[in-house]
Amino acid sequence: MLSLLYFFFILGGTKPDYAQLILEKIKFDIEDIYDDSKIKNNEIMNFLLGFSMFFGFSIWTISIFRNNEIFNPWSILTLFIAMSGLSMAISRETKIKMKGEFFRIEFHDRNNFSAFLIMGIVGLISMIAMILINQKYSHWMILCGMFILIGISVLMRSVKFVKIEG
Repeated sequence: MLSLLYFFFILGGTKPDYAQLILEKIKFDIEDIYDDSKIKNNEIMNFLLGFSMFFGFSIWTISIFRNNEIFNPWSILTLFIAMSGLSMAISRETKIKMKGEFFRIEFHDRNNFSAFLIMGIVGLISMIAMILINQKYSHWMILCGMFILIGISVLMRSVKFVKIEG
């Protein structure tokens, strides 16, 4: 790529000094992007931020759990954020090359996907509507749950998981 740019500027009538300046700028930018010290600094910052998130939200989750006599759904959110912080502190991304496509989900049958959209989404919307309207258990919720499960099983028949070799 750099050699093509170099020949483009030489053959285009531009002075070789400008071409050299442009090539040096491109080389500097590429070295700046792949600088290992930036990655290490980013790892340290991720560890500190992740550990502080884990510590703070774990204490908050315990506080919510202890101060309530019944289950408080807010503890799920704080626990999720605490676990996200823990995974952020533990993860070790050392190379930029790790970013990119590594896994793909493909849908191979349009009819099955359409059936999933109809059955799954209708089941989900009707389940949410029944919960909001009735505000208590109803046997109709079992039927809505079955629609959701049937929609998911129809979808899984047409899904193919492909691992990208890199």
